[in-house]
Amino acid sequence: MKLGQRQSVRRRVPPAIALAAVVGAVALVAAACGGATADGAGAPTATNVRPPEVVPPPTAPGKPGDVISAIEAPPPTNGRAWIVDHHSTALDGTDIAERSMLAIPMTEPPPGGFPLIVWGHASKGVADVCAPSRDGPSALPLIDNLIAAGYAVVAPDYEGL
Repeated sequence: MKLGQRQSVRRRVPPAIALAAVVGAVALVAAACGGATADGAGAPTATNVRPPEVVPPPTAPGKPGDVISAIEAPPPTNGRAWIVDHHSTALDGTDIAERSMLAIPMTEPPPGGFPLIVWGHASKGVADVCAPSRDGPSALPLIDNLIAAGYAVVAPDYEGL
């Protein structure tokens, strides 16, 4: 081997260890998107208004980000929240509807608007029941802290959820 060359060492992972890792990862995903929320509360009550489980396709064309509908959601502390269906673009370039959860502080917006944090939910789970819009803002870690610090927070469900 010459000076400066990298040598890669590949080690074979025993099948039992690989299987244990996969089973553990699946268990974590399943546990992460269970009925409890990050704040310890249960699933939303029947008195909460909920959008349909499946995001319907758009009835009229629109640009990515155009709002199709919005339903007010149970708010975080000192904030307001909505479940928003909006236009997006699918991987194949077609116009689709997606759903996101949006929360904002109940304070006057600063010049230029609230700074925005987009929360990606890869750690929440990838099944439809794990979509952030199903549990509302209380399912997002540190949502009350972010709202108190003056941030708006959006959590997209992603195409397919």
